[in-house]
Amino acid sequence: MTTTRPPTIGAADTSARGAAGKPSSWRMALRSLLRDWVTLLAGIYIVVLLVSVAFPAFVSPYSAQEQNLRQALLPPLSPGDGGPPHILGTDAVGRDVLSLLIEGGRISITVAVISVLLSGLVGVVLGLVAGYRRGWVDDLVMRVSDLQLGFPTLLIALFVLFTIGPGFANMLLVMAILRWPVYARLTRGLVLSLREREFVEGAVALGAGPMRIIFRHILPNLVSPLVVLATLELARMILLEATLSYLGLGIQAPLTSWGLQIEVGNEKIRTAWWLVTMPGTAMFLTALSVTLFATWLRGITDPTDRWRWLLRGSSTHKTRGSRRRRKDESR
Repeated sequence: MTTTRPPTIGAADTSARGAAGKPSSWRMALRSLLRDWVTLLAGIYIVVLLVSVAFPAFVSPYSAQEQNLRQALLPPLSPGDGGPPHILGTDAVGRDVLSLLIEGGRISITVAVISVLLSGLVGVVLGLVAGYRRGWVDDLVMRVSDLQLGFPTLLIALFVLFTIGPGFANMLLVMAILRWPVYARLTRGLVLSLREREFVEGAVALGAGPMRIIFRHILPNLVSPLVVLATLELARMILLEATLSYLGLGIQAPLTSWGLQIEVGNEKIRTAWWLVTMPGTAMFLTALSVTLFATWLRGITDPTDRWRWLLRGSSTHKTRGSRRRRKDESR
């Protein structure tokens, strides 16, 4: 009887195993990330963005609310009035655009992260219960999710916020409620396939209860697709918050966000293009970087594709090395 083994990773990687005998997966994942320069740049951008929004006092050249009418509507790379230069220019009341971007990113990312956590928690719990219990619970959860997904997300958000009023808390609640069916449907589909697997049937035969089966045997196998979905939903939530704020139903002054900055700068787009371009570019780069990083994260966390991603660059490196040796031998 023959068995299929994973690809051999070499003596260097085998010797890097821990004392408990487990391979150093984090070191191998870091190597694969260093070999993929596009994902590496996306990861560096995400880290820089998170550090900036987490510690704005150490990064922002000015206070986000500091006004200076003598330096209103300055273009990018303009000198400051006795302070650091305005790298991204100033707005109509002399506030530094870079400082506003950092403050707006803090609000936008906070809204996106909290809404993803809330919607993911509700959706995963309902999906687990619906997929494992089946019956009327499954029918109820799926029919409600089908009904909600049948309407455009933005249309529902606009109607609800117009009814209850805009604001930080209201927008956060609406965004969390709107996206739970995505997590519920994905979780339910995966649970339906996993509950028929041999390891689940074996756990049932050994007398394991439903809670132990769900949280010990089924939920760990959902981590990879759920992490990827949550990462992609993070980019979607950032864009949704920007849209609602641009339309006047999201973040309200004196708070700021990228969408609200675009709405305010839209009035002066012909004379001060940087007021719209800078927050729009920040949103684009953030959504693109999160999407690229989510693709890499899926390959690393998926057991079936992990070896391909970990050995992705090493095979290319070995091929190039063999080609060089052949050229040297021919000479």
